[in-house]
Amino acid sequence: MKPVLLLVLACAVFLPASALAQPACPGPLAHLLPYAGTYQTDQLFADPAVAAALQRLLGPAVDHLRRNVSVTGTVDLVACNLVISGNAEHQGGLEQGIVAINLVTGAPAAAIQTQGRIEVYVEGTDYFAVPLSIRDWLAVVSTELRYRFELPANARQLPPQGTG
Repeated sequence: MKPVLLLVLACAVFLPASALAQPACPGPLAHLLPYAGTYQTDQLFADPAVAAALQRLLGPAVDHLRRNVSVTGTVDLVACNLVISGNAEHQGGLEQGIVAINLVTGAPAAAIQTQGRIEVYVEGTDYFAVPLSIRDWLAVVSTELRYRFELPANARQLPPQGTG
């Protein structure tokens, strides 16, 4: 038992600090992880790596995306993607958008709803290249947000089943 304890202590002492402090989402954009859970969307969009990646992906539509997520909640962290979704001011349900920035790969993806149509922007042609957060958003938005306000017909809501 004693030799095992000594080995564990030796490893802890001699491991480089960087090995002990690996970010949860290592990659070229790991420095953006602190934005998760904040309202600092303008600062996130202003990050040089994010701004360049979005410009490459969206071209002039980046301004439209920014307008369509100008009313939003916090920046979410979903599967190592920073995700911002929202709508244009006073345009909920009409002008909406979502953007996902993958911290591991640096790849952005986005979708913009305008005038009843949704445009999806992603690097690659396969639908599975679209992050799950955006695919889930597409499912909700394509039902005109109905399932945010009413239970789907094939679902039932139950009260607590335990005792006490």
